[in-house]
Amino acid sequence: MPTHEEMIQELMEMRFRVGKVSRSFSLKDQTKGEMFVLTYLSRNGGSCFSKEIADTMAISSARVAAILNGLETKGMIERGINPENRRQTLVRLLPRGQEVVNRGQQALFRFIGEIMDELGPEDAAEYLRLEKKIADILERKCQQNHTDDRTHSGEARKC
Repeated sequence: MPTHEEMIQELMEMRFRVGKVSRSFSLKDQTKGEMFVLTYLSRNGGSCFSKEIADTMAISSARVAAILNGLETKGMIERGINPENRRQTLVRLLPRGQEVVNRGQQALFRFIGEIMDELGPEDAAEYLRLEKKIADILERKCQQNHTDDRTHSGEARKC
């Protein structure tokens, strides 16, 4: 039986391998940041403020602006000023952006389906159970960390 440290090292290596291979299957016309923003908009009613995107992605407002510039140039989003607070930028998903999200989700669904088929029903169910457990642990730890951060900074962050 491997030691605790050996299992951690093996898991880190496997995550690296999975990430490396997964990047080769990404959509060619969008960066990861662009796809994340499009999907985020789609899942949140088609619009949000640019600050929400920055907070969710944990990136600077300058980086968000660069992503939004690319998406706006491609006709996938539009930006406007919040009439209630002119300092806020409202981002809205356009039909072309929603089409990209739909195609990406369909491709991802097929890809994951192929992987699940190769795993077989028992291993796929066990993998899903473990991923859910890991997601729950990560969300709990994130909430704990942000609660600790809030006591120091007075500002809450989203997980």
